Amino acid sequence: MVWQRILSALRLRLCLLVDFLVIRLVKRSLLTPPKALLVRLDAIGDYVLFRNTLTELEGRGAYLNHEFYLCGNEVWQELHEFLDKSFLKGTFFINRRHFLENPFYRYRWQAAIRRMGFDVVIEPTHSRLWLLGDAICRVTGAPERVADFGNTDNVMPKDKTTADSYFTHLVASSSQILFEFERNKRFAEKALKIYTSQTWPFLKAEQTQKVQELQQKKVSEIGLSQQPYLALFAGASEAYKRWPVEYFAACAQLLTQKTKLQTVVLLGAPDDATRNAQLAKLLDSSIHTIDMSGKTTLSELLGIISGAALLVTNETSAVHLAVLAQTKCVCLANGRHLGRFSPYVPQPPFLAYFFPPQIQEAIGLYGLSDALKAQYCQSMGLDIKDIAAEEVSAAAMRLLGVDSA
Repeated sequence: MVWQRILSALRLRLCLLVDFLVIRLVKRSLLTPPKALLVRLDAIGDYVLFRNTLTELEGRGAYLNHEFYLCGNEVWQELHEFLDKSFLKGTFFINRRHFLENPFYRYRWQAAIRRMGFDVVIEPTHSRLWLLGDAICRVTGAPERVADFGNTDNVMPKDKTTADSYFTHLVASSSQILFEFERNKRFAEKALKIYTSQTWPFLKAEQTQKVQELQQKKVSEIGLSQQPYLALFAGASEAYKRWPVEYFAACAQLLTQKTKLQTVVLLGAPDDATRNAQLAKLLDSSIHTIDMSGKTTLSELLGIISGAALLVTNETSAVHLAVLAQTKCVCLANGRHLGRFSPYVPQPPFLAYFFPPQIQEAIGLYGLSDALKAQYCQSMGLDIKDIAAEEVSAAAMRLLGVDSA
């Protein structure tokens, strides 16, 4: 524990030293036209809830004369390039771990971004990271640096005070607990003067066409032809977010018995392969099961989800991809970040959420109140194992328009 604190302190000082050297040694370009940089380094789901800020930039907003660039997390680079690349002049994609741990990697990227001579840098992230996005904004040397006022979820209060000083203007999107898509909308309105009437993530017509074409190509490759299929996403980044594989299997068994869905597609990252193998063994041998663990890019994952009759998933990026594709979806969540990342507000008609009974009953009685959000948003949530497979299956059949009796 002592060594961990020592290493953390050394890493902090090394990062700050590298940033100082970049600021002192690297010259900013002063070439026209004016350029603006958006910095967004969080996870895949965060990007899906933010990306419509990019799709709405063209010909609108407060920086009409600027060329827009994006500094993003390389974990969602492929999805961005598939969907949204055309909305920007250029991009920088960073490996977060290398950026924090490798001083040469950090210097190279910080120097490359500083040389661009950005006039404006904007960080919409609410839970900002001092040594990542905040540091990049500082090192750009842009005369105008704008960020969400943010919170202290990912930083100590004293360090946030230091990070806040890197910006010329802080935007207070709201002090309330807001669903993240709504918070991003409010930030875009205040900082970029971009307005949209949409209430959840969306694809433009040409993007929908690309996704449909990719879906048709991918299902043909894996032998699905055009038959309806059930998609399951049983993995999650943290153990407390994972509904048991036995429950997923029980749900799939009921759905294949009661509906015309006779094919089950198992989705996930390479780390989900073991869980999906266990899940496949629990399914009846008569069910056509295809395991796609670690075999899809993010755009291919979106394509497969877009063609599913139904997705049953833990609270992961998969639920946000389902909303993008407007695929019927049941999401299992334990209540952590309640009101911020789940459930959707307003909730799409093709989406159903299930929480542990204590939260589910409170929502049924009082709605998603501010008090309930405050109680669970910053907690670790409740035991996801308490969500019953029978109730999830019944909700899934209602979405499919099937009598569960």
